[in-house]
Amino acid sequence: MYMKFSSFKLLLIGGELERLSSQLRTTDTILMSGIEAKLTSVKVDGGGDVEFVKCECCGLTEECTPTYIATVRESNQGRWICGLCTEAVKEEMERSCSESEEEALDRHMRFCKNFQSSVSSPPSNPTEELISAVKQLLFRSLDSPRAGDIHHHHR
Repeated sequence: MYMKFSSFKLLLIGGELERLSSQLRTTDTILMSGIEAKLTSVKVDGGGDVEFVKCECCGLTEECTPTYIATVRESNQGRWICGLCTEAVKEEMERSCSESEEEALDRHMRFCKNFQSSVSSPPSNPTEELISAVKQLLFRSLDSPRAGDIHHHHR
């Protein structure tokens, strides 16, 4: 499926709201295969680049500025991790107090790889399936007791 930018798009990129116009400096068409973007960089009217980057955990593709991508990679041992997976890693660290950030990230990446390998065919609706998976993670995290909560329940 081929997809072109709509006339306007509002995006939150690195904490800044930017307006993308259909009048791109390059007239590239973005080839999308599932959620995987094939084009990596597009010039926007403001002169900034927007790159498509794929999460190394869940495979979600996002549009971000190179500066933001570098910042995220710097804080994740050189890996691009989307916001949802970053939150899951933080949650993993809170649940197991002895685990380092790198261990929690590796654990989450294994979880995502196992989940992806358990799915026999590509999802028919990736957005709905992503929402469902996040919902399951939230329920799982709400059901598991926190270290501080265990002491309060036994009194």
